[in-house]
Amino acid sequence: MLSVPALIGRLASATALLACCASASAHDPGCSALTDPPARLACYDQQFPPLLSSAQAYQEQATAQFGQRGGNGANPVVIDQLSARLHRQHQQGRQEVIELDNGQRWLVTEGRLPPLPVGSPLTVRKAALSGHQLLTEQGLAVRVRRLP
Repeated sequence: MLSVPALIGRLASATALLACCASASAHDPGCSALTDPPARLACYDQQFPPLLSSAQAYQEQATAQFGQRGGNGANPVVIDQLSARLHRQHQQGRQEVIELDNGQRWLVTEGRLPPLPVGSPLTVRKAALSGHQLLTEQGLAVRVRRLP
C-alpha cells in the first residue's frame, strides 16, 4: 500500500508526463522524423527538458526545511534525519557553529565536539523528545539547533 506522499508524488509525475506528452505532440519540433534513437531522444530532451519528479522536489524541500522552526508546514514529505559533510566548524562568540556542505548552519546547544576534519560525514536527526542531535561518524552526539 502506498503512503500518501508516495501517492501524491506518483499522481503529480503522471500529470506532468501527460502534460508533457500532450505538449510534445501538439508542438513536434521535428524530432519524430529522426530515425536514430539517441539523436531523437537528445532532440526531445533539448526541446522539452526532463522535469524533476514531484517526489524528488518534495524531498529536496523537506531537506532544505529540516530543523527550521515552522519548517515542513506545507510540505507533505517529512524527514527524520539528513546526512551531509562538514564544511566548516567554528566558534561564534562562546558557541560552536557547524556548517554543512548543503549550506545549513547548526548551533551546538549541549555538548562539545572535538575539531573535525573538513568533509567529515555527519548526521542530523530529530532527538527523542524534542530538538535535534548531530552525530559524527565516531558516534559522538551533541544537541543542535538550526540557524537561519
